[in-house]
Amino acid sequence: MFALQHCSGVNALLLSHTRRGVQGEHGHQDVATVWTASRDSLIKMWECRYPGRKDDSLGGMEQRARASVVMSGEFEGHIDWVNSLCVLKDSDGSDSILASCSSDGTIRLWENNENATAVGCLCGHKDYVTCLCTGSIDGSSCYLVSSGLLGEVYVWDVAKQEQIFGFKGIKSSIYSSACDETGQTIFAGGSDEIHFAMTAMFDAMTALSSKYNDSPQKASRPY
Repeated sequence: MFALQHCSGVNALLLSHTRRGVQGEHGHQDVATVWTASRDSLIKMWECRYPGRKDDSLGGMEQRARASVVMSGEFEGHIDWVNSLCVLKDSDGSDSILASCSSDGTIRLWENNENATAVGCLCGHKDYVTCLCTGSIDGSSCYLVSSGLLGEVYVWDVAKQEQIFGFKGIKSSIYSSACDETGQTIFAGGSDEIHFAMTAMFDAMTALSSKYNDSPQKASRPY
């Protein structure tokens, strides 16, 4: 098992839908696929098998914790940290394409199976690509959203492997992103220069106050 581990930190995890009641050597089991993305530039695919879920009690969770984990694929192509993963669904709802982004400035597309076949590479970011998310334009066609260290957001047509449009998201780096259920709104979180001064908006007391308060029991902070 140790020989299969990543040789550096894991930056991202992705869990597929769980297939329930799969017949295994020890009876019916639940099977889930997990992908791990690492600073060693690799993506690994794992198959997790655990006893079928009977209940959500503590005993049931302890039983499911004794899972067997087997590495079923390794995706090699990036040359720097892999920072984020996501899957793109077909019209039938199946997870068809695995997308990954990296500090090497690229987004790579892979067949979502143990063959780990590369099917495309999207280029356009001028620095680290930090996060990915997906959305739907009309409820059926799926697009990919990538964000980067320069605060940019790009929207990609994965089928055509081309950029639809891009825009400057925030003034600083973006480290997380998400699309709403309609796929029409993109949320981006980063490191804007908004800091302790914003505390005044929440408790009407600046975090840098140097005045002493001799009745701390009557105030939110003892100064």
